Amino acid sequence: MSNFNVTKRNEVAVLSFDTAESKLNILSHQILAEIDDFIDQLEKDEATKAIVFISGKKDNFIAGANIEDFLTFKSLNEAVIYSQKAQAFMNKLEGSAKPIVCAINGVCLGGGLETALACHYRIATDNPKTRLGLPEVTLGILPAAGGTQRLPRLVGLAKSLPLLLTGKRLNANEAKNLGLVDYVCGTEGLLETAIDAAERLVSGNLKPKRLKQNPSLLTNTKDWVILRKAKSDVEKKTHGHYPAPVAIIDAVERGIKDGMKAGLSIEAQKFGELSQTSQAQNLIRLFFLQTARKKNTQFKTDRRVSHVGVLGAGFMGAGIALVSLKSKYDVTLVDIDANALGKAERSISKEIGDVIPRLTSSTNIERLKNCDLVIEAVFEDIAVKRDILVKIEPHLPEHCVFASNTSAIPIHEIAQNSARKDRIVGMHYFSPVHKMPLLEVIRTKESSNDAVGTAVDVGLRQGKTVIVVRDSPGFYTSRILTPYMDEAIAIALEGIDPREIDSYMEEFGFPVGPITLLDEVGIDVAHHATKELMPHFGSRFVTVDPAVMDLMIESGILGRKGKSGFYLYDEPMPMKLIKDVIGSHRSLNPKMKEILDTHYKAPVLRSITAQDIQLRMVLRMVNEAALCLQEQVIASEEDGDIGAVMGLGFPAFLGGPFQYIKKEGAARIVANLRRFADHFGPHFEPAPLLVDMGKK
Repeated sequence: MSNFNVTKRNEVAVLSFDTAESKLNILSHQILAEIDDFIDQLEKDEATKAIVFISGKKDNFIAGANIEDFLTFKSLNEAVIYSQKAQAFMNKLEGSAKPIVCAINGVCLGGGLETALACHYRIATDNPKTRLGLPEVTLGILPAAGGTQRLPRLVGLAKSLPLLLTGKRLNANEAKNLGLVDYVCGTEGLLETAIDAAERLVSGNLKPKRLKQNPSLLTNTKDWVILRKAKSDVEKKTHGHYPAPVAIIDAVERGIKDGMKAGLSIEAQKFGELSQTSQAQNLIRLFFLQTARKKNTQFKTDRRVSHVGVLGAGFMGAGIALVSLKSKYDVTLVDIDANALGKAERSISKEIGDVIPRLTSSTNIERLKNCDLVIEAVFEDIAVKRDILVKIEPHLPEHCVFASNTSAIPIHEIAQNSARKDRIVGMHYFSPVHKMPLLEVIRTKESSNDAVGTAVDVGLRQGKTVIVVRDSPGFYTSRILTPYMDEAIAIALEGIDPREIDSYMEEFGFPVGPITLLDEVGIDVAHHATKELMPHFGSRFVTVDPAVMDLMIESGILGRKGKSGFYLYDEPMPMKLIKDVIGSHRSLNPKMKEILDTHYKAPVLRSITAQDIQLRMVLRMVNEAALCLQEQVIASEEDGDIGAVMGLGFPAFLGGPFQYIKKEGAARIVANLRRFADHFGPHFEPAPLLVDMGKK
């Protein structure tokens, strides 16, 4: 068996799983068949009293099933059979008369955790890379090898649903506290600990603690309430766009009501149904696109960064310093304001939870002299950024790359007075830096491949998914977001309640509505970025009179940070809690309503529908994405989809703007754009690329 190494320790057989020619252990039906044969042999071997199942790979137990298999199913029935075969193997594992101890070190996800659940005793290491979870829901499917049945039986219904419905990953101690693993040990002692546990299971000296099986749901009111609440929360959160969470709840419920066999049956059936949905196809595609962008294949460099400088200790600068420290870089944080440095240090320390020996803070730019990469994160003003670059450049080593964290200002304009333009790139982080997964690296015509590659490598080590875009105003994400937000404000000025606008876009599939997003970003910040872009794109890009936004800012309406944006943010806590319970939206800001009423613009379409409101915003974003591809701001549709989904919250189940175009049909999108152009103006004129796609 080329994927396994079998050894004996007294009466314990040790089965070491080591997938041939792969860095990770991945389950397939071929692999399961090999394990199945091994279990059969051991069942007949009287000298073997117990089994230890362990990985032969470093930091990886089993990463899961081969996801590529999920894209090959030609029918629902084929997917159902796939699930049934996997379930049959897990049943056999669980039903073994000889105790099976699962020894987990490193990643244990999806089918890997389902394998562990079928074993009789689970040990995990305290290795920081040990992670246990069932992430299938994030791919639009469900655990198909018994996970929806064994997890609730092991840890209880209330504890299992959050794992099943979110795909959350636990470290070893979290898993132990939940009851998912029985024992936690160090990495070096894993095998010996597992063998000892196997021997004690045989002798009867070790008896794992297990929950009593839940009674029927029909007589257990608590379980019924938990399931109903879970289903209600899922429907409220997903607006019906993601069928996988509901299918998971259905499978869990059937298993509790009618037993394991019935639960496995519906699990397999639901897996088959989900595998055929567009949501699963799009989410799996995004998974592969994201995985591909976790490697630097295009801009390779031999340079290794060890020291990162961050210029500017504000919210973004502190966030960039934080993710750099977490990635084991030495970091020098520089700001002219000592108070800002102190505040940044405190926020970083709070996140890391310890002293930070690799962090140096200073008000002196000369302290950046040993940095390999300096990321500037000062105020979004081109004059300020130019001035800082000129002042700092003489103090940087010759090999050092300078990156500007800007959301809209062209990098070549910032580098206008630089003496070494080939070492300058853009690194557009998203807020909050430690949570948002995307990084846009911006290359100018002068940027060397080495400089771009250095920025990409650092972003990857920081845990970001990286797309490289061409230098131009707004780059990609800010450029497609601006017209979307502009249209939202235009619709609000037509008398549509901002809360309705938010609600419509949440129902469409965005995580938050554009009005809430504008308040979160900051009305002043968004307006500043808009003014930077208007000279380049004009009225086609921004249609709302800038004077309206100026008036908002003059009135002190800045968004959440000022407790006053489109909505109010200073309500007393009890009212907030009440609003959460009844599901109401936040109160409108009376000052904002007055401004909107004063600048009211009668709608052109008197009988405008909710769908038209959604389309007006979405199609302006999609149209701008097509223009970005046409102008080669982005290199591919795939980069455009990843950027919009991971950076801006474009609905993942739709797969991104370009998958949306394919789903809806370019011809239909062009027809709607032209319909809106006739009513609202030339800013809806379809991109030539879209028109060409529509003709084809």
